[in-house]
Amino acid sequence: MRCSDLGEDGVIELISKDENSPENIIIGIGDDAAVIHPGNDQYTLISCHMLVEDSHFIRSKTTPYQVGYKGITKSVADIEAMGGTSLYLLVGLSLPPHTELNFVDELYRGMEDANSKCSIHIIGGDMTDCRGPITISLTIMGEAAPDRIIKRFGARPGDLVLVTGPLGGAAAGLHLVLNEVSIPDRKLAESALLRQLQPEPPIGKGSALAATGAVHAMTDISDSLCRNLGKMCTFSHLGATIHMDKIPIDSIALDLARHTSLNAVDWALYGGEDFEMLACVDPRYAKDVEKALGEIGSDCYFIGEITSEPGLKINENGATRELTLNGFDHFG
Repeated sequence: MRCSDLGEDGVIELISKDENSPENIIIGIGDDAAVIHPGNDQYTLISCHMLVEDSHFIRSKTTPYQVGYKGITKSVADIEAMGGTSLYLLVGLSLPPHTELNFVDELYRGMEDANSKCSIHIIGGDMTDCRGPITISLTIMGEAAPDRIIKRFGARPGDLVLVTGPLGGAAAGLHLVLNEVSIPDRKLAESALLRQLQPEPPIGKGSALAATGAVHAMTDISDSLCRNLGKMCTFSHLGATIHMDKIPIDSIALDLARHTSLNAVDWALYGGEDFEMLACVDPRYAKDVEKALGEIGSDCYFIGEITSEPGLKINENGATRELTLNGFDHFG
């Protein structure tokens, strides 16, 4: 069955399933607008992501479930990067009429499974037909206490550069998506693909960091470690030095690199979509930060420090060299 067989109202009815809505959602999907009663003194955080077929996902290489799941991960990472907690989601769909209903059903199942891990509720959105590629718009809303909102800029000289998990796995998976590569180890290939196609949302990592009061700047690693850290330094008119031996490289990236003769370090430095938090931390409270992340089951890696001298550098075996700010750029 296709979307055109069911009609707009039928498709909306298909996706309007949330039997556990909290009491503060007064009106959800189905009316002209959603109505929410905030009922607290928190600030509202809002972020939007577009997922466009053949730009953000290739239908022959991924499943609708994975597209939905990853969309939530990308969205949650933005709210966590501000120190907040994700709450609500608006979903916009632009679909050719011949789109199979199974695509929509699986897309929402992926979003709902990821949402269930984050306590997010879909409260509305919009739907339209189109002649072009499938386009999905995700607008996520969250909240944070005013004194816990962390910006990208605000780093200070001497701050420690922190990441909350291994890097390079998503880039390794992307290599398999975009290239015809034969990997004898099927389990390794599947694990690498999951890193790219169905990454886990960084639940609680940013909000835990913000709660310590020790973080001066924060973002998520979506474009690449180098590109995102470079942006943070540029915004703060500072620089950073990271240390090669302290960078946590995903074991899956290391294993896949050995099978492909590629460089896992490059994947960790210049690959994106690991969606880990990247933070600049007051060194006096490093132990407190490590403890806070440990309490939620998150890794904590201090990989470098912020410097007064602009530019991004890496130290390897006692020698320091400049790093380029390569990473994902939609128009690069």
